[in-house]
Amino acid sequence: MKGFTLIELLVALVIVSIVLFYVLPKGLRIYARADNNLERLNKAIQLAEKIAKSSGEAQSICGNKGTNTFFVENQKFKLKNEIFDAKVNGNYVNSLQYCFYVYPQGVMDSVTLKLSNGEIVSSKPLLLRFDVAK
Repeated sequence: MKGFTLIELLVALVIVSIVLFYVLPKGLRIYARADNNLERLNKAIQLAEKIAKSSGEAQSICGNKGTNTFFVENQKFKLKNEIFDAKVNGNYVNSLQYCFYVYPQGVMDSVTLKLSNGEIVSSKPLLLRFDVAK
């Protein structure tokens, strides 16, 4: 006689349920952390865009590799993990400090930050906006 008994199937379901109970929440926390880092980067970009438009000058967003902090003017933004490496406009930053700029016209440098946990956080580029005079 081949097949599984009802008891064997129930035991297998219990084991799978226990494993999912412990593994699934940890996986969801990783995704939440990634969104949190991207959200913080986007908040910094939005602040820099607002300052650039009001001042009429490019606004820098700067930080140091090996830290989890970057600055817009004197306001500090912290990521969950340290910044391991940075690319600005597709080029790796060779120094410890990196900066990228948001311009008053509504465009910005592209930036990709590689974090110490292996996560990669990239900015979404702002689109150039034109005002047409009539």
